[in-house]
Amino acid sequence: LFDSYEHVPPAVATWLRFHLLPALGEGSLPGVRVAIAGRKVLDFPSSWEGLVDRHTLNGLPAEEVRRYLTEKRGLVIADDVIQGILELSRGEPDKVAMFADHPEALPREADRDRLEEILMAGILEDASESERETWQIIAVPDWFDIRLMEALLPPEPTVDERWTAVSQHSIIEPLTVGPQTIEPLAKGSWKLAPGARRALLATWADQPARLRQIHQDAAHHFEARA
Repeated sequence: LFDSYEHVPPAVATWLRFHLLPALGEGSLPGVRVAIAGRKVLDFPSSWEGLVDRHTLNGLPAEEVRRYLTEKRGLVIADDVIQGILELSRGEPDKVAMFADHPEALPREADRDRLEEILMAGILEDASESERETWQIIAVPDWFDIRLMEALLPPEPTVDERWTAVSQHSIIEPLTVGPQTIEPLAKGSWKLAPGARRALLATWADQPARLRQIHQDAAHHFEARA
């Protein structure tokens, strides 16, 4: 079993991709079954269709989230706070656990910005170095798209890989103005939820020169797009 595949060390991922799985595909390991779980998993070639089963796990229902927080974790927590956790976590067990792991930080009543900060802190704790870099940099501009990410981020990992890692989270929101999504930038234009962005900007406190450079690079990028 390989759980949280997106976080396995590179050496393990290489061994899995180029040694273990090819041996399975060739039939040289009879009786061996491999389970790979995570937000990101391997893309298998079409020739593997008869060998691979894919399953998607749904988020926990509201009552299960409530039971986990109040009974299993013993938290005394308001109903509207539980509802906020449910919305931000989408019922994903690992994200619900992120909130439960920081009971001292939970608000006494509904405070979405505060809950976003807690979720962002939990995501950063589990993030790889490149994922953390991605989060920090996309927090600097008011909004971002793939072109801006390409301009601000190092070429490796690819922007597509970086986007896949962050886009699955509820704190990435479509760019809107009032009730309407901005046009013609609506497709592929995004922003961070306010609480999450505030938490990320705080991580730049000890890197003022680097932060200034990113602002300058973003300004040059938008000048070139104008």
